[in-house]
Amino acid sequence: MRYEVSAFGHDYVTEDVGLVLALLAVLASFGALAASLLFPPRERRGAGLGWLSLLPLAFGGVAVAMPALAWLGSADPFFGGGEPRSYDVFRGLLERQLGALVVSAIIGFASAWIAYARHVRESFFLGVILLVAGGLTLASTHEAVELVRVDCLPRIERVGLPYLHVGRERRLEVTLTCGDAAPPPPIAYVADRPGDHAVVFEAKAARYTVSRPVRYVAGEERGSPRFALKEGRTLVYHRHEKERISGKKLDRHDEVTVTILAPRVVDSLRLFPVEVRYGDDEPLAIELFGWNGTLARLEGERLVTFLDDLPLEAKLEGFLLPGVCEGIPSEGPPAPTRCRKAVGTAAGMGASMMSIFTLGSVNYAPKRTVFTLERIEDRVEGGEELAYDELRSR
Repeated sequence: MRYEVSAFGHDYVTEDVGLVLALLAVLASFGALAASLLFPPRERRGAGLGWLSLLPLAFGGVAVAMPALAWLGSADPFFGGGEPRSYDVFRGLLERQLGALVVSAIIGFASAWIAYARHVRESFFLGVILLVAGGLTLASTHEAVELVRVDCLPRIERVGLPYLHVGRERRLEVTLTCGDAAPPPPIAYVADRPGDHAVVFEAKAARYTVSRPVRYVAGEERGSPRFALKEGRTLVYHRHEKERISGKKLDRHDEVTVTILAPRVVDSLRLFPVEVRYGDDEPLAIELFGWNGTLARLEGERLVTFLDDLPLEAKLEGFLLPGVCEGIPSEGPPAPTRCRKAVGTAAGMGASMMSIFTLGSVNYAPKRTVFTLERIEDRVEGGEELAYDELRSR
């Protein structure tokens, strides 16, 4: 027989052998009670059961004391330490088992007392029945003690990201937080559709089995039609910065390159590293991947949309370059052709205040930056490329 319980998002199963033994002890005690009532009394007073009449109470005391001592000897008997504990998860089973043992002890003592009061003839046979009930009680108590000594029941924790790319095989792995069960073996899994997936993992130990459906989210490996990712592709933008102070114009011109490097696969997700270099400065790096027609990135284990599936007329904000971007080339792979970093409200107000406080002697026009796509170069022949849908209009 199996005893199942759900706790902490897991399913825990144990064999209820101890409960079966406790019920058999109750039946044996009832048999002793029936014998004490049905057997005829002696014609004259005999020796009776003697000390055997106290054995049922002794067995009952052991049945209560031993699991209690095992509980007190556990790692955190009062608060549990935030982990599922065997004496909490299987509390219902233990309560039924110990309750049956206490009932068995009471009935056994009652049968022995009745036999002693009635001076039944077959006191030896009655003593054997009580000893059998006591043996079953000790065996059941042993099962209860071993179940309590299990103490910490493991939780199954996912290893790696909770995301899958449709059609890409991934070896799903989990780990156990505690206990003596061996971690479940990895499962080779291929998501056949976008959406939620649940994969059941199960771990077995001597006294219990734990299982849990581990949940994943799958997405199609399709990128945004506004920006195509391909290994070895470099986009060269011309950066023009201009500002004016007291009638003097300051213009700066340089290049900004956006380079897409060789992708790497992490937990079935194909990540494309992208480096943005401003002149001779150190490049800024980000990793992007296709997700249901958008470009996404990871923040820890959280999926964040980087570039949505936007129509041609929509302006882009939060692209690799600062400001608001728009347009695509008339030929070649899609990418924003122009990005403009607007003057912030604070900068505009500061320029106005400066002109007021200096009575117009200092006229300041805040810096404006415009990025214009000059060319796209594919420097790796046959490089990996991310698929994307056709660009749509409103």
